[in-house]
Amino acid sequence: MSKQVKQLICDELVQKFRDVDACMVVDLTPLDGLTANALRGEMAKANIRMMMVKNSLAKRALADLPLAPVGGLLDGACALAWGGDSIVDIAKLLVDKAKTLPLTIKGAVLEGQALDAAAATGLSKLPNRAELMSMVSGQVLSPGAKLAAAVLGPGAAIASIIKGRIESLEKSEPAAA
Repeated sequence: MSKQVKQLICDELVQKFRDVDACMVVDLTPLDGLTANALRGEMAKANIRMMMVKNSLAKRALADLPLAPVGGLLDGACALAWGGDSIVDIAKLLVDKAKTLPLTIKGAVLEGQALDAAAATGLSKLPNRAELMSMVSGQVLSPGAKLAAAVLGPGAAIASIIKGRIESLEKSEPAAA
């Protein structure tokens, strides 16, 4: 490959990964073409992209980007997966697919740090962005609900006692008449 072609490929990789801060590295070589394309299509539905890379060109292109630590994970045939809402979504999808397909997770890069295969697989057990947002909103709303219950509880108890007393007085008045 000529130097100009290599430079064009590096420039394209820089453009694609300029704003990416997390990705996973996967080995897809055991998959046949149809299975790999089906996997890519399924990932595209989740807004996750995957691309096979030439290791030396990827290391050179990503050296000045937040994904620079990925260079240590690039050994043998590699594909980079990125996109989605978070790296957790990518990990969950790939770990789920690794149960049925012969793909290998080599690692991940998250916030400028390289993760080995075990840590990258462990990302799939974490809550994703949507789950975290619902947990945080539940935590924020919980004290307000407890406060409302504490404020309304005694008043409701007093109202119930008064209502019971009124009903008992109404029942006893016809008997007295």
